[in-house]
Amino acid sequence: VALASLIATGAAAAAPAEPPVASVTVTGAPPPTTPAITYAPPKVVDQKDNQLVCRTEPVLGTRLPVRRCRSVGDMKDRTLNDRQMVEHVQENLQLRSN
Repeated sequence: VALASLIATGAAAAAPAEPPVASVTVTGAPPPTTPAITYAPPKVVDQKDNQLVCRTEPVLGTRLPVRRCRSVGDMKDRTLNDRQMVEHVQENLQLRSN
């Protein structure tokens, strides 16, 4: 019984307390803002890109399929990356064969 009460009081004492919030008031001119440098346009987030799609895919060497869930945006990114990789490899093979 003593051990249970010790554990209960230890768990209550170990609970993290809310961190203190500091408020800072700055008077005077606002700090200068520098424009953000971007090299590529920001990606437009479509509502459909966040939709989760699950597929059952076969696995080599077993009869048990695996269920994989990905968002539509991740699938688009992966197909684009795969396509670019294949094109890169094909270009390098053509350069070496000549």
